[in-house]
Parts: sequence; structure tokens; C-alpha cells
Amino acid sequence: SDGSPAFFRFNCNFPPKLKNFRVCVACSLGQKWKRFEWDGEDEEDGFPAEADVFLENGLDTKTVRGPNFFYVAERVFRDFSPSNPHVAEVRVKDRAGYASAERLKVIFNVDYVDTLCNFPNAPCP
Repeated sequence: SDGSPAFFRFNCNFPPKLKNFRVCVACSLGQKWKRFEWDGEDEEDGFPAEADVFLENGLDTKTVRGPNFFYVAERVFRDFSPSNPHVAEVRVKDRAGYASAERLKVIFNVDYVDTLCNFPNAPCP
């Protein structure tokens, strides 16, 4: 070795794949939340490094780095619209910023009457 820095060619040109997207109810601090979970695959890195979660057809977009889940309080959806149903979409990105061709959607309801909860959290089935 001559002491010069090593040369590394970053060649991530395959977009990640989004496999599935699901939503379930969660409980935190006595309030109901929606837990969004997705599964993806990245040829170069294994699991995609990032995801964009689009709420209510793009009225709000959240970028999630790292985990494959994201929580949103049900009250947020009640603020978006006074009635059901609601919608969320997701797409994943690799560390080079390539986005999945897939953008999956879930349609769900929130509880407008009983907003309190006291059950334990668990991953979506």
C-alpha cells in the first residue's frame, strides 16, 4: 500500500422493490394510532434505507429513515377529513436515492367515537 486513499466506485443503479404495505391499530399514552409497516428488498443493500409515506393522497408526506414502520395518531386523520375512509401510500428508496417503481396503497378507517385505548402494542399481523 502506498498510503493513498482507496478508490470505491458506488454503483447502486438497481431500484429497490416494495413487497407489501399494511396498517394496524396501535395504542400509546391512551390514544389510538395507526402503525404502517412495509417490506422491501434492495439488491445491493438488503433492506431499503428510506421510505416516503404519503398520507391522504399526498396532503402530507413523511420520510422515514431506517425502520420499516411509522406511527400516525388517528387524530391526524380525523383532522384531514370528518369521515372514513382514509388512505396512505408508501414507496421505498435505496441509499443512493433510487425509488421503487411500486407505490403501494392501503385504505382504512379510523374511530370517530372511541378515541381512547388501553391495549398493548404489537406488530401488524
